[in-house]
Amino acid sequence: PLQDAGKLQGLLAQFPYGFRNTRENRAFVAELRERFPADALFVEFRRDEWAAPPVFAFLRKLRLGWVCVDEPALPGLVPPVAVATTDIAYVRLHGRNATTWYSGGKTGANRYDYSYAEPELRQWAEKTRQLAGAARQTFVFFNNCHGGQAPANAQTFQALLATDW
Repeated sequence: PLQDAGKLQGLLAQFPYGFRNTRENRAFVAELRERFPADALFVEFRRDEWAAPPVFAFLRKLRLGWVCVDEPALPGLVPPVAVATTDIAYVRLHGRNATTWYSGGKTGANRYDYSYAEPELRQWAEKTRQLAGAARQTFVFFNNCHGGQAPANAQTFQALLATDW
């Protein structure tokens, strides 16, 4: 129904930290393109070994969008790499709550309880401007929603994008 209404902009495939960059897992990612040949499809990895030029080339070849993530600078997590592998750039800001990233049980309820400071948002505003210069369309999602911080951070981010600093 979303697609029929013209409201579906793409599909997100988010992989857990345990999803390693192996031949079998790359084949699985490639199979996603076969399953959804005409859809804009984005992949979000949680393990840093995916953030590499050969992976970006692989995704470009398959027309799969790299999801640029912001998350805590913890060992093994994806660094804040801003890359567009299709003509649509996708940014997801999870927060930098390093102290509770791995707590909260299976749901990770505390993981996204984070409010970005303006200097942190400025970093992503600059990266987003660069992505927008390389892509036809750019989406930015705030996933730091646990305590309702996402709307306030999104408003600040929008204001930063609207100014030249």
